[in-house]
Amino acid sequence: MMLKKSFFTLILIIGLNLSAFAAYTLKWADEFDGPTVNANNWTYETGGGGWGNQESQTYTNNSKNSYIDSNGYLHIVAIQNGTSYTSARMITHNKLHARYGRIEARIKCPAGAQGVWPAFWLLGSNKDWPYCGEIDIMEQMCKSSVNTWKTTLTTLHWNRNGIDGEYGTGDYGRSKTLSEELGAQFRIYGVEWTPTKIIGYYSDQFEGNCDESHREKVFEMGITGGSGIEAFVNNEFFIILNFAVGGTFVDKKIEKNFGTREMVVDWVRVYQDTDAYPTSILRNNTGTTPDDRDRTAPAANCGTPKVTIEGNTDITGGNPVTLTAKTNIENPYYTWNSGGVTQVFEVGTMGSHTVSVSNGNNCKASASVSVTSSDCKPTISVLGVPEVVELPFTITISTNLQKPTYAWSNGNVSSKFKVSSRGSYKVTVSDPTNCTVTASIKVSSASVTVSGDTPVGIQSETKKDIQVYPNPTIDVLNMNIPDDINVQSIELYDMSGRMIERYPIDTRTISLGNYFSGMYLLIVRYDDGVIRKRIVLQ
Repeated sequence: MMLKKSFFTLILIIGLNLSAFAAYTLKWADEFDGPTVNANNWTYETGGGGWGNQESQTYTNNSKNSYIDSNGYLHIVAIQNGTSYTSARMITHNKLHARYGRIEARIKCPAGAQGVWPAFWLLGSNKDWPYCGEIDIMEQMCKSSVNTWKTTLTTLHWNRNGIDGEYGTGDYGRSKTLSEELGAQFRIYGVEWTPTKIIGYYSDQFEGNCDESHREKVFEMGITGGSGIEAFVNNEFFIILNFAVGGTFVDKKIEKNFGTREMVVDWVRVYQDTDAYPTSILRNNTGTTPDDRDRTAPAANCGTPKVTIEGNTDITGGNPVTLTAKTNIENPYYTWNSGGVTQVFEVGTMGSHTVSVSNGNNCKASASVSVTSSDCKPTISVLGVPEVVELPFTITISTNLQKPTYAWSNGNVSSKFKVSSRGSYKVTVSDPTNCTVTASIKVSSASVTVSGDTPVGIQSETKKDIQVYPNPTIDVLNMNIPDDINVQSIELYDMSGRMIERYPIDTRTISLGNYFSGMYLLIVRYDDGVIRKRIVLQ
């Protein structure tokens, strides 16, 4: 057994007999003793799209973004790849829900930098946000000021017009600035949640003896009196661990050399005092804790569980649609295959969207709908193909899709792919709505051919040219485009091949002041060719 786990066992055996633990009893824990993340405890939420806060990361279930090391620590890793970022977000929804108790995690926050935003928090399980309520136990919102790298925040969010009233967000929070960065050492972050109040705190203790004499209070708020805060009295909550990058709460800026940063979690634990607070609930279907697991047998009165999905299923125009699951299952939990965990779910991508509904009595049902868009008419072309192809040759893809992502059969994710041998190469291009085009590109020693089930083609290498100045530039870029060039589009790409701006065809001056310094590619397409210009922004 690893040292960390052995030490915990000793502390637990002794500590549970101390007066500080006389009331609160450990009900559930994940000690991350591996070797992989326990799927009985956690579900990965994946995808990008900003997550409501204009965040820059795409969440994945890739082991590069989350893994358990040999010492029993969970690592949630944010990775920079050019101007894109990946990370991980894990939830206990439909696996562990709690009402009241001490909910804690021992965490070492990431090293501070602009755009770093790790969080340990709880979300209500029975309604949409903000009606469900949100308890942010620990957030580290790193801006340019180093003081923000030393600051932990605890915040509550709810609907101020009541849990069934008109939409109107309410929030209350407090912060505590330490003498060192949060990432300097492990700390326990937790809340003590009762039917009358919520207290947020942190502790430098090695283990979980976080009574009032062993913790520093960050926040305290009463939760009686209505105005929507009854969400914290009536609702069960599930646990979330995530590491966001960028977004509105960190000034929508990210450190240029963000690189790779990680949030490390030693354990997550739930303690409850059911004698003092008999309305406490622990709905535990994980099967990973020795006591108080929900072992309810399937209910005899389940009847015939049903669920249907209502709502518009056409995202033409790029506007998200709202899907609503309707079910006859009592006290339902909702899980959408595309990441939602509420009855009403907003989607902005085409494809099949499935909702699975269940409850603690093992009543289950599911339904699916297909979301489409008449705007999805993708095209794909190979740019700049010379009359005679010499190997090695760089395949450069052009598409009419907005904000495209690229997936090559060999794992490449750029619009450019350098090949040094003859053969066929398959590429799939998608936009944020999941409008997708796939092409097979065959490269021989002297030619390039493209095939696919949607419009595909080749744009030959051109000898026409334009002038751009000044280049390098610190802000404004001017273009001198001859009258004999019939411009079809003007596009700006970063060097990873991601299009970041499309300009009107009559544009002749571009402002680059909002972009990071570096190399960019300006592409001007016209009726019988394409012109590429490398731009240096200082």
